[in-house]
Amino acid sequence: MSKQFWSYLVAQGLIESPEDFITHVPDHSCVFGDDNVKYLKKRFEVIKTYFMFGSIAYTERI
Repeated sequence: MSKQFWSYLVAQGLIESPEDFITHVPDHSCVFGDDNVKYLKKRFEVIKTYFMFGSIAYTERI
């Protein structure tokens, strides 16, 4: 959604250099509690099968 909005702003001439402020930022999730850990692990198992998440990793710190 954000990329569509930024594209619109560029097309309208409201933003001249989007590369000056649009940067790749890794996405992280941090959860606490057994139920949340189980949910995140299950979510990881599902989304890792999609090609766009080929480099996704799951870790736990004990």
